[in-house]
Amino acid sequence: MNLFKMMLGGNDAAGKMLDAGLKGIDAIVYTDEEKAQAQQKLMDGWQALEMKRAESGTGTAINRRIISWAVVIVILFNFQIAVVLAIMGWHEPIQSILLLTEKFFVGEAFVSVLVFYFGPHLLGSLRK
Repeated sequence: MNLFKMMLGGNDAAGKMLDAGLKGIDAIVYTDEEKAQAQQKLMDGWQALEMKRAESGTGTAINRRIISWAVVIVILFNFQIAVVLAIMGWHEPIQSILLLTEKFFVGEAFVSVLVFYFGPHLLGSLRK
């Protein structure tokens, strides 16, 4: 008995070898139960993907994107004009652009876009 302990490193090593052998044999055989579990996991992933795809094509999601792009384009256009005017040294039109941006609540619209466009995704990730 001591000879086997010395060769195998004790009873613990023999048990580990036996477990490894059984796991190897189990991995060779792909049972019907394992196939069903793999199929169910695949179907669950596919269903989650289809739900996300369906949600992204709704009227609300499309309208949200259109409004977001409109507000962002206005802000970028105003910024580009202001930069060009600043480079040319015309500071009075820049003040007019800032005044118009303030009067039309473009900054508030941008914050609203951030909240309504990214908010649902953030809330969804917080729920999980």
